[in-house]
Amino acid sequence: MRLLGDHLWEAQETFVEAIAEHPHLYALKARKLGQSTIASAYCGYVLRFRDQNARVHLFSRAERAALELLAAVRFGLEGLPAHLQLPAARTTMREVAYDAGANDRRLVVCYPTTDAVAVEATATHTHIDEWADMPRPDVVYQALEPTFSASGCSSLILTTGTGPANPAAEYWRRCLAGDGLHQPLFIPATARPDRDEAWLSHKRRTMLASQFKTEYALTWEDALAGSSGFLFRSEDIDRCGEDFYPPGPAQRGRRYIKAWDIGVQDASVGVVLDVSEDVVDVVCLRRFVGLGYPRIVREIERLHADYPGLTVIEQNGVGAAVIGHLAIREHQLLPFTTTALSKARMIANLGLHLQQWTFKFDPKAFPQLDRELRAYQDPGEYCVQDCVMSVAMALDQAPKAHQGGRVLPVIYF
Repeated sequence: MRLLGDHLWEAQETFVEAIAEHPHLYALKARKLGQSTIASAYCGYVLRFRDQNARVHLFSRAERAALELLAAVRFGLEGLPAHLQLPAARTTMREVAYDAGANDRRLVVCYPTTDAVAVEATATHTHIDEWADMPRPDVVYQALEPTFSASGCSSLILTTGTGPANPAAEYWRRCLAGDGLHQPLFIPATARPDRDEAWLSHKRRTMLASQFKTEYALTWEDALAGSSGFLFRSEDIDRCGEDFYPPGPAQRGRRYIKAWDIGVQDASVGVVLDVSEDVVDVVCLRRFVGLGYPRIVREIERLHADYPGLTVIEQNGVGAAVIGHLAIREHQLLPFTTTALSKARMIANLGLHLQQWTFKFDPKAFPQLDRELRAYQDPGEYCVQDCVMSVAMALDQAPKAHQGGRVLPVIYF
């Protein structure tokens, strides 16, 4: 038990300065840097010194973690000198109310987020702990956003990364781009006095590489890397969102290829690639869930009419039933059968385009594609891949968009 302030680690000093400067802060962190201690202390500061009628909300993934946050704040408040302490007017398992005088009641409440969050009262300060690890971080954020933006209120998101393709990672990238409410802050794992190169070398030898990269991240990219198994690098996907050809209607003189990954209960996805140049751009992507055969047929025909050129359709499963009903000329329609070998080739080709930065798309216009690329794992059966497969199929067949004459169906083995 120590008095905070006299001897802070570098990470804690940086964290304190950021909290003081920015009312809304998103701290993506490595493990064991003392930031959770500072965050709890700040909650106590808001409750005792900053705000009259303060209301501090603490959010964590599960009941036990939420109660531990509350216990940490109470521990700090009860450790104050006697003349600075406030009497507790009411204490329950999840909240404590303090009496600060006439018409000044101050409250700290903790909430688990295993279910959908529904908090009607506005907090003067909100602390969200391990946001990325919550079951539905996007639902949590949407529920709390109104209290974030209230006048005079502050908020702190403190989390380790759990991978590149989840709402917490997406919001981090939005904040980096200046499109989020929160100021992004990353502090590397070495920002404490007992961590030097020798310590790093020892940790690397005793941990899985992917685990070390995330747990003791040196860059924010490492912090969002997640476990091993993600096939495409986040930095390559980031480059896809630079200098892209804007999505929009067909342009005269441009060459296009369309590809459809069809499902009935799963999503049906149609993508349009502009293949006029060496760098390929996504100019349109349409995704539908739960459509019957007649509607799928109409959507395929509509996309084909909107963008001239070849249409590729995966004929595995339900695709075979759709192809025979399409009013598309035979030389403009390419049925495609996906096998284990052809899928491996298509995914490898997509990965090569990503590495060479010859595949571009607008991540704001096509967020589902961005999520699927970042989350894609090998084998792909354990992740959502409808958009990825339609893009991979289109890229695989793109050379045919430059060929004239009749195109015959091809099956790869």
